[in-house]
Parts: sequence; structure tokens; C-alpha cells
Amino acid sequence: MAGVIDKDRRSKVLRILAKVVVYIYLIAMVVGMVLPFYWSIITSFKDNSVMFTDFSLLPDFGHMTGDHWVRAFEELNFLQYVGNTLIVTVVGLFTNLVLGSMAAYGFTKLRFKGRNAIFRVMLSSMMLPGIVTLVPQFSVIYTLGLYDTLAAIVLPGAVGVYAIFFMRQFIVNLSDEYREAGKIDGANEFLIFFRLYLPMLIPGMITLGVFTFNSYWNSYMWPSIVISSEENMVVALALQDFETYVGTDYGALMAGSLLICLPVLALFIAAQKFFLTDVQLVGASKE
Repeated sequence: MAGVIDKDRRSKVLRILAKVVVYIYLIAMVVGMVLPFYWSIITSFKDNSVMFTDFSLLPDFGHMTGDHWVRAFEELNFLQYVGNTLIVTVVGLFTNLVLGSMAAYGFTKLRFKGRNAIFRVMLSSMMLPGIVTLVPQFSVIYTLGLYDTLAAIVLPGAVGVYAIFFMRQFIVNLSDEYREAGKIDGANEFLIFFRLYLPMLIPGMITLGVFTFNSYWNSYMWPSIVISSEENMVVALALQDFETYVGTDYGALMAGSLLICLPVLALFIAAQKFFLTDVQLVGASKE
């Protein structure tokens, strides 16, 4: 009897220790993700005189200034740079969500020769590093006369393979009976998709929209290649204006980076519940 009690106690202690280890790991992960963001906030308010001498995590109110944020607002030129970024982001969102969903519907519900082979070839392209396709993409953009235009930023990723693959995972779990019922009522494929399937894809499209928004909003490398004029510059490129003849203005750079992060953060917080909805829908459909 005593041996059974000791065994139960040991198992209980082991369970408690396992929980402690898990919580310590989760806390460490949270600190590792939050600390850089917190450090950016503190740095954006630090005076230049203590920028590289004061490494305390606590704010020193005696050496804090808002000049970095003022310069960030002036340099980023929200009416122009943010406007360009919004145009690129909105167009990219529309094409990826609508056209990507339509392509996913075609690969999932329509029967045509070579469907699976084409889809596998498209998926295989996701294994290529993005830098490999930079030269061919630039060559196409330049040949079409789109260099130094906002269209040059949008077109290469207008209908991404990831968007098609992502939405296909939702459509594959939806019954074919909706399509059959639409066919009986005389609807064509466009009506079936937009009237029957599209409303059921809204949670998945919102999730994909967050990813796509973040991708276009923070895009830097590709715009830096195809954009050369200031009038077509996006906010990620505008951050390089914080370079001075004596070095980088890190305070203004941190303030500008935080300003750019705010829309993405707000969008994620607003759409957070849809991530849970997506998990529940996918789990329920598999059951």
C-alpha cells in the first residue's frame, strides 16, 4: 500500500515538474519575442547623448525626447509613402484573395486533365529560394516597361502559390454537394464559387489576408530593386532615409520601424479570433 502511495506521489511530482519546465520555456519564448519590441520603444525615446551608453531596460525620463518620432513622421511622408504602400497592399490583397481562391477552387472541385500534375509543379516552385527568381522577374518587369512603377511591386506576387495552396486546404474540406446543387439550379462555375463557396471561405481569407498584408506592407528587397524614384517609394524603403553623414539615426529609425509595425499589429489583433475559428473549422471538417 505504501509503495502505491509513493508511486502516485512520484508521478504527481513528475507532472508538476513537467508543467514547470513547460511554463519556464513558454515564459522564455515570450520574453525573447517581446524584449526586442520593448527595446525598440525605449530606444526611440532615448536622447542621442545616451543612445550608446545607457543600456538599462528601465526608461530614464531625464534623457528622453520625442524628437525621433517627429523626424520619423517628417521623413516617412505618410501622405505619399504610406499612400503608395496602401495601394500596393490593397491591390495585392485583392488579387491574392480573390484570384487565389478561384484558382484553389479550380484545382479542388473542377476535373480537368493534368490538374494534379500542374498543382505539383506549382508547389515545387515554393521550394526555390526567392533570390533565385529575382533576375527573371526583373527581366520580365523591365521588358514590359513597368520598371519604377507600383505595378512592378504587385505583379510578381499577384497570385502567389502559397495563397492557392492555403485556400485549397479549406476548399478541399467543403462538400461537393454544394456544387452539384448549384449545377442542378443551372448556375455556372462562377456563380457556384461566388454565391456558395466564397461565403464559407471568409475566415480562411481573413487569415490569408493578414499574411498577405504583412508581406506587402513590409516588403523591402523587391521594391528596392524595381523602384528608383522617390515618388513611387514605399515605407520600407523610406527607412533608409535615416542614414546621415555621421552614421545612422537609430532613434528615428526605431520610431519609424514602430510606426510601420502598428498597422500590422492592429490588423493581427483585430483578426485574432479568426485564427481560432479556422482551427475549429478545419478540425471539425476532418472529424
